[in-house]
Amino acid sequence: QPIIANFSVSSRSEPLDDLPGRYKNISSASIEVVFKVLDTTTGEIKYQFTQPYTDSKSNIADAKQVLLTPQQFWSAGSSQIARLASSRLSESVFPILVITVEGDDIYINRGENNGISPGDVLRLYSRGKALIDPVTKEMLGATEALNVEVRVVTVSSKFTVRSEEHT
Repeated sequence: QPIIANFSVSSRSEPLDDLPGRYKNISSASIEVVFKVLDTTTGEIKYQFTQPYTDSKSNIADAKQVLLTPQQFWSAGSSQIARLASSRLSESVFPILVITVEGDDIYINRGENNGISPGDVLRLYSRGKALIDPVTKEMLGATEALNVEVRVVTVSSKFTVRSEEHT
């Protein structure tokens, strides 16, 4: 259930004192969308996050200009928000996990199709003790311990093939 919490677009032009007849044109826009995953049987919010997105453009020109219209921002911003939100939602349901370790190679269940690129630095944690609410008995999550930080070296479309320890 996405909800637009904030949407703004603004443009301004300022004359340049040192360049008569020239203007600095600045356009900016921002949006925040709140995503909620609901249990349809109870209406309970199972997962919620806010995804922000901003864009701005500026130039120096002979005339006042609007560089970023609401339509242009919406066109670019909506696809970017959808990509970021779908990635975040999938990671909440299907977290990044180590598949196996062979020597110095660490195989991770994410690849180029999931936005992993050579040079990325990943922090790998191990799951610890379960955290259970003493009153509701709800599982809140688990403690985590940082095992290693790795720099991605080689990536396939669906998994990271080789990583090296990051120093």
